[in-house]
Amino acid sequence: MKKVISFLISTLCGSLVLSGLSFSDGYEQMSLNHFLDQIMFGFMYIAPFVITLGIPSSFIIDAIIKNQTRHKHRVELVWYVVFGVITAAISSILISLLISIDDNKFFINLSLFKPFLFFSLSCSVPFGICSILLKYRVKKNFPSK
Repeated sequence: MKKVISFLISTLCGSLVLSGLSFSDGYEQMSLNHFLDQIMFGFMYIAPFVITLGIPSSFIIDAIIKNQTRHKHRVELVWYVVFGVITAAISSILISLLISIDDNKFFINLSLFKPFLFFSLSCSVPFGICSILLKYRVKKNFPSK
């Protein structure tokens, strides 16, 4: 259940970032429908990446920090940032290869890394913070004997 809540919050954060980036400073006003459309657009395109790359990464991070004793929460958050960068690299490589299939030339477009890094970190850091807070909250309410 903790992973589901973390998934929803991180996908919402990524969608809010996407919605904020698509808002222009011009004369147009952002309506509630436009905002909700951007949130749904973000959920449609960000959620698959969080499910396929983010959730398995969180299980790997849990296994890595299992025996960590000092500064456990800080180390866990650093691992979420590291895996966010790795996820951005994997995503940008996969998307650039998919785009290049149409041209029959297989190349990796490194210019895609920066936006994927931004979105990946906007999802992985909230996922990590939410996961850490939920673990702490569950331990506080239900201490182990």
